Amino acid sequence: MSLAKAARAANPLKTAAIVVLALASVGAIAIVAMRHPTPAAQPPNVAVHVTAVIGDVTIDDAPAALTTNVRLASAIHTGASGHACLVVDPRVRVCLDHDTDVAFVDLALGRRRMQIDRGRVVVSLERPSGGGSFTIATRSGSVSSIKPGIFAVDVSPVAVRARVIRGTVALDAGMFVTDHELYDLVTSQRTLTSPLDEQADLALLDFEMGSE
Repeated sequence: MSLAKAARAANPLKTAAIVVLALASVGAIAIVAMRHPTPAAQPPNVAVHVTAVIGDVTIDDAPAALTTNVRLASAIHTGASGHACLVVDPRVRVCLDHDTDVAFVDLALGRRRMQIDRGRVVVSLERPSGGGSFTIATRSGSVSSIKPGIFAVDVSPVAVRARVIRGTVALDAGMFVTDHELYDLVTSQRTLTSPLDEQADLALLDFEMGSE
């Protein structure tokens, strides 16, 4: 066989070999991609602003001020004379009564979540603008806003109560609490809220923005 004929005969074999190698490479890349998928993009953390500080208030064991940086897992404490208000972007205002301990356990957009260990917090949620719900977690379950309104969570050694002034909140196991209802997460009792308690909750929200 002449050299020209031999070259022509080898070319199809060479081409086939290249195609096989290319397909094998693509298959290997696909297998690696399946075993190690690209992580989904995580939503960004939202900002938290201190808007009111009165009396004994600390954030991460340091005296709180309007310029204090509140981060994920920051521990916020109010003493016997302390009150504080925070704004969690977008459009959630949280006010802490005296003798209250809370921390943010999730600040991702759409998953905003605060843990309360003791005391009382009042939450005012304006009309949502992409922020999703806001959740208060307790030792006895979670309370999540599902529509604009005002609600309070009160944690004592013997009771964990969710109180709704306006709006609707969701509890664990698909339960809901709505306007002027109180639900005890420890005893599973549902009653009407006390007008005096509602007045106290609204008063806690009435701190002047920017007061110290």
